Amino acid sequence: MKKIAVLTTTRADYGILQPLIQALHQASWAELALLVTGSHLLPEQGLTAREIEADGVPIAARIPIFTPAASNALDMARDFGVAAQRLAPVLAQCRPDALVLLGDRFETLAIAAAAALLHIPIVHLHGGEESAGALDNRFRHAISHLADWHLPATEQAAARLRQMGLPASRIFPVGALGVWNVLNQPRMDRSALQAQIPVPLRHPLLVITFHPETDTGVLPAAQVQTLIDALTQFPDSTQIITYANVDEGGGQINRLWQAYAQRYPERVWLTPSLGRLRYHSLLAIADGVVGNSSSGILEAPSFGLPTVNIGARQAGRERAQSIIDVPAEREAIVAAIRQALHQGRKKVQNPYARADTLERIIRILQDV
Repeated sequence: MKKIAVLTTTRADYGILQPLIQALHQASWAELALLVTGSHLLPEQGLTAREIEADGVPIAARIPIFTPAASNALDMARDFGVAAQRLAPVLAQCRPDALVLLGDRFETLAIAAAAALLHIPIVHLHGGEESAGALDNRFRHAISHLADWHLPATEQAAARLRQMGLPASRIFPVGALGVWNVLNQPRMDRSALQAQIPVPLRHPLLVITFHPETDTGVLPAAQVQTLIDALTQFPDSTQIITYANVDEGGGQINRLWQAYAQRYPERVWLTPSLGRLRYHSLLAIADGVVGNSSSGILEAPSFGLPTVNIGARQAGRERAQSIIDVPAEREAIVAAIRQALHQGRKKVQNPYARADTLERIIRILQDV
């Protein structure tokens, strides 16, 4: 038996990791230790640990690390230290044979550093990518240097890891697990989805997420106000909006969304988290994704769904042809949304798609 610890800190990474977590939970060769922390434990972010509980996978440890109502850079820096301080004894007691980390969050970097100091092997998913508009880009590369095994999503990302001096013998391009989810997991039908969403799912239907640009100096509140001004130009649309994540400026974004949703309750619904199943089910019937979430780059193309990607947060990521990149300017966003609605769904090549992603990850974890 191998003890495999999997860390989840946000609704986004859990939505990606969920099939891997289930597979490890059911595997005869593995003992799963699921570590739940970060925004999962925040009521203002939807207390998404309850979604994990509903999936029936035992949680080995719940570790609160975030200052309540944290909103500025100093809060984030302090919480970075708290994450390492509180996760280190959990990891030391658990002593997994491998720790699976995904992506690029600052709290994930803190936990990676603690694991490295404890000589716990790290398996890192989604290393080698670029998202130049966020500090996440630096955190991702730092996690890659701390990791022992690298499971990037694409060949281009794998090449970047090799250029960073990481050993080629431990770099295995596996595709994006979130895209595997899109291709393999069931979805809710429209009537079941409508029963859980309080606004009519009329067309055009837009799914919207916007996170702060944490490495450009741009004020997130100003960007979101510009986006809101653009969205008001589509009064016949249904707009489903999810909260910004726990980054500096995320609270400001969410307050602006709250005021906007209160103005248009008949067609705008704001929620802290949709959960993987509802999110993917919405993408299956939506007319467009709007904002700057990585899911608009990675997952939406597998639905043939156009994405209006705003600003610089995702600058540098590989893209399918369905992505429409625009600056955070009102008229440019309006024009891009109109273009997306006009072009509709079309089959495109998704650079993150691979049919055997989950199988390859499981096979590599058996060998680490």
